[in-house]
Amino acid sequence: KRIKKILKLNWKCHVVMIFGIGKADKKSVYGERFRVSEDLVIKEV
Repeated sequence: KRIKKILKLNWKCHVVMIFGIGKADKKSVYGERFRVSEDLVIKEV
């Protein structure tokens, strides 16, 4: 509910996935990292 409110989504919308995005650590926890442009994924709320 909180994410829908922040993104101003109506009751018909469903949030499927949320990504935690931040600065990279020198050692990867799960294996090799997949990188995309910050412009594509970061939205300031």
